[in-house]
Amino acid sequence: MKRVKLGSLVDVIRSPLPKLGHGELSYVATGDVGEHEITGIQLHQYGEQPSRANLKCQPGDIILARMANTTKVLVIDDFNAAYVYSTGFAALRIKSDQITVDFLAHLLRSSEFQRQKDQASTGATQKAILDDALLQLEVSVPELDFQRKFAEALDNCRRQLVARCGQLEVLAEMRKSLFQEAKSQSMQSEIVSQVASVWDCSHSTPKWTNAGQICLRTPNLGKGDWVWDDKRYVSEEDFTNRSKGGAAQPGDIILSREGTIGIAAIVEEGMMVCMGQRLVQVRANTSIILPEYLLAHLLDVLRPEVISKVMVGSTAQHLNVSDLKNLPVPIIEIGKQLEFSEKWNIVKALMDEEKKSLDLIQELKMSLQRQAFGRDHE
Repeated sequence: MKRVKLGSLVDVIRSPLPKLGHGELSYVATGDVGEHEITGIQLHQYGEQPSRANLKCQPGDIILARMANTTKVLVIDDFNAAYVYSTGFAALRIKSDQITVDFLAHLLRSSEFQRQKDQASTGATQKAILDDALLQLEVSVPELDFQRKFAEALDNCRRQLVARCGQLEVLAEMRKSLFQEAKSQSMQSEIVSQVASVWDCSHSTPKWTNAGQICLRTPNLGKGDWVWDDKRYVSEEDFTNRSKGGAAQPGDIILSREGTIGIAAIVEEGMMVCMGQRLVQVRANTSIILPEYLLAHLLDVLRPEVISKVMVGSTAQHLNVSDLKNLPVPIIEIGKQLEFSEKWNIVKALMDEEKKSLDLIQELKMSLQRQAFGRDHE
């Protein structure tokens, strides 16, 4: 695998809009592009577009966001070649037969290339890379046969990731529908403090250790599930002190009250955890309400677009604990709740399996990227 300068493989294209034109144009700003795709389009009348809307591309070009700490790469095809792009992108056009378009796009997204780009970026406020510096960056170029096989394998991983994420969205919507159907059978309403105990977290900063007992933080919470990408630990002594309000038990609900609202999960069998900061612990009185049903209700009403309507003292960034205690809860018969909980847990099991598959595909993707680029690609 040889190491060459990017400028030996591509040219930076500056193809501005014609000065005279008419009608409506579709403009793609840097904020309208994700890591792989266009996420939004702005419509403007010709002559009234932003000054940065001044880059035209042709199929086979690749645009790369110039800004530091931004991974936005898009292959131009027959369809999106009709759009006008921001000059905040560098448009690259391959001039060498040593590299394929698909492999180059993956290379530009690699953490190794992005690290180089960030280091070479300049600017007082918003750092960005200039053409000369971009073309001086070094890249590794394998044989063409490897490039084709690598790009095909990585594209297949991405298609599978997209499919799995789509399935997760379907299951999440199914879970919401199950709750709406169950809630419609409500005959009365109580407030949270009448059907559950609520504990606020300790307001002291956890004393983090390299090992010990898990201390929960907001990033560990999802919308009904746990996220263990980053576990943090405290000592046995700190664990005991932080559990004095009420040691977490299976069935307890942990939810975020500050920062990101609308995320919560149920403590599962075998979990030994305590709360860090900005969390609340809710323990359902299971003779009245089951944890799964109460969790579904909390996830429903703590959505950012809903919370301020049902809790006057709370916002999408801050949950007032007294508001939580006084939050109305529609109560249905315990038998109906049992039916709901069974269905909820079936859907949760399916979602857990999809997430395991996502993790395996992501591991495969990273393994392929290490082979091609020598580093993990985020």
